[in-house]
Amino acid sequence: MKKLLLLSLLATPFLTPIADAKPAKKTAMAAKVNWRASFPAALAEAKRTGKPIFVDFYTTWCGPCKYLDAVTYKHPKFVAESKKWVMVKVDAEKGAANVNLAKKFKIDGYPSMIFLQSDGKETDRAVGGYPPELLVPKMKKAGEKAGGGKSI
Repeated sequence: MKKLLLLSLLATPFLTPIADAKPAKKTAMAAKVNWRASFPAALAEAKRTGKPIFVDFYTTWCGPCKYLDAVTYKHPKFVAESKKWVMVKVDAEKGAANVNLAKKFKIDGYPSMIFLQSDGKETDRAVGGYPPELLVPKMKKAGEKAGGGKSI
């Protein structure tokens, strides 16, 4: 027992610098979602590119909305899938255009994520603070619907 204690005390100064070392910055983590702030601009881009549209209707006071921003939307699989979409965030309580858009899509809970074809026609939706493991497959399935059954 004394030998083990002595050995651990002797090894501690050598292990401390390793524990204090900071990990190198990961360039892959720098990748993030390219959010558009304007639905009309996102719709125009989708029509031009043929990509489907992902609309995140949120509010500033919504806890699950904050979870999406902090966890789901930063997850590498979500970020990778987002590259296949025109991504737009809409504060459903800020500005008449956003409030009217939320009414048009009959948003009654936050967050509401609407999946649209490139022409603006809804294919699916998700309501709530989805973890990335559940939202990414839902996006992929909605993307297939939006592309007429083709994988995008």
